[in-house]
Amino acid sequence: MGKKRLLTEKKRLETPDNMRGFAILFMILIHVMNLYGNNEATHGWQHQVIDFLAGPPAAPVFMCTMGFFFILKKPGFFFGIKRGVLLLLIGYGLNIVKGFLPVFIARHCLQFDSELIPIYYTNYYLIFNVEILIFAGIAYIIMNLLSRVSVRPEFFLVSAGIVTLISPFLWGLGSETAFLQHIVTPLWGADPDLVIFPVFPWIVYPLLGMAAGGIYRNQSNPKRLSMLSGLFGGMLTVLGGSLLLIDFDRFFHDYGQQSWGALLAFSGFIFLWGLVIRFLGSLIPSRFKPGFLAYLSRNITQIYIIQWILLGWLFFCIPFHSLSLIGVCIVNVFITALSCLITEGYNRITSYKRISTS
Repeated sequence: MGKKRLLTEKKRLETPDNMRGFAILFMILIHVMNLYGNNEATHGWQHQVIDFLAGPPAAPVFMCTMGFFFILKKPGFFFGIKRGVLLLLIGYGLNIVKGFLPVFIARHCLQFDSELIPIYYTNYYLIFNVEILIFAGIAYIIMNLLSRVSVRPEFFLVSAGIVTLISPFLWGLGSETAFLQHIVTPLWGADPDLVIFPVFPWIVYPLLGMAAGGIYRNQSNPKRLSMLSGLFGGMLTVLGGSLLLIDFDRFFHDYGQQSWGALLAFSGFIFLWGLVIRFLGSLIPSRFKPGFLAYLSRNITQIYIIQWILLGWLFFCIPFHSLSLIGVCIVNVFITALSCLITEGYNRITSYKRISTS
């Protein structure tokens, strides 16, 4: 009975694993495109497709699955705080390693022409821009605190609804003074270019993941889970899509500072996307299923860090915004493969050290 249950759980977790695996693939692709794609590559229908793949199926899915796995594992309180602080430190450290250092060397040591470096690459931006790991660290702490209040799915859904409603009214508050601006920047910063992932509204996605994790834990019927996902996802998508049709600029606002329409539509898409991934997975016999997506999912943080470091230093070999669409695709494959190889080497070394010291 226990073995059968274990196999069932393993099969069920295949869907969020695959969703998270695709998310990191799409994020690497858009990073390559935005940094190195030329004007031709960043326009046209091809870029629109890549832009979409880097939207709802990427970072929102990444954050939603983080909440999903968090509520299933339910780490200890102090471990959760420690994990959140560590992600925060890693996020700001990554900003320095992948952004500030290579640009500083290019400007002050190698005397690169200023035209080769984007004008908005100021020292402040390169160090303090709020990337997804910084947001993830804050979100992890918030998830940890909220899970001590309640683990009921309804609690997380109501919390996500409240965040959705109030977020647009918070943007820019406290930006009048420099001191307050530094504090509120990661929370609801006034500059969408600096604060790519503000807590308000992005905490909505981990909260939805926590609600989904709680429902999954309490519901053993896969068909009922699929029906609930379809109904909930469809309802949110229709509601959000209707708002976007009424006034796109107002109800979308910005990818970072997402307003009500975008939040509802993206949230609904996540649940529908999960059903699509589950359906496609069911068409492939178990013995033929590749483990690549599961590998990406298990090592998503390491791969994310490594790909950004590689991309940050790549401009010493390839100028920013110089690649055609074909070049972007080739570099994307190279960066993805190299990130996985370095991750595997790191895992083997750390595993060997653990065995040696045990």
